[in-house]
Amino acid sequence: MCVLSQILQVRLLSPLQQLCAITHIDVRQRQLECVLQILQNNAEQLSEGWPLVLGIIGDVTNGQG
Repeated sequence: MCVLSQILQVRLLSPLQQLCAITHIDVRQRQLECVLQILQNNAEQLSEGWPLVLGIIGDVTNGQG
């Protein structure tokens, strides 16, 4: 995978990760819907994005605890 794609993955997923600071349930729901769509459409192309995706899922589920 080219470097640009790796940088693009981080730039696209970083705002979703930043939303983890917001605890409103509707924001969390949309955040997870976006992550799901990314995984359904592009999971096989993710490389640098995996830690961000897993961090988002972990943060959201830990916040629900």
